Amino acid sequence: MVEQQYVTLTFRAFPEDGEYVGECVELGVTSCGETAGVALNAAIDATSLYLAAIEEEGERQRVFAERGIQIATSDTDGAATILVRPCDVVTRQPLPLERAIA
Repeated sequence: MVEQQYVTLTFRAFPEDGEYVGECVELGVTSCGETAGVALNAAIDATSLYLAAIEEEGERQRVFAERGIQIATSDTDGAATILVRPCDVVTRQPLPLERAIA
């Protein structure tokens, strides 16, 4: 049995042109929404799809190495320092990974 693996990523939302942009800071995946919460959820969903796509293409190990992303076997949150503007909304989310890297 393969132990569930996680990656804890930072998501932030910020206002831009009358709506909010949600972004995965480590991977650069973005989405948008009418509120900060909608934008954050959209960015989390888009990032989950991106993680599945790079796994399917066999690129996850390379992408994680290039961006310094660590895989954990626990969904405990790691500490991070993030510079934000006063209107930014920031959260750290553990996302489960599809399969273990061989």
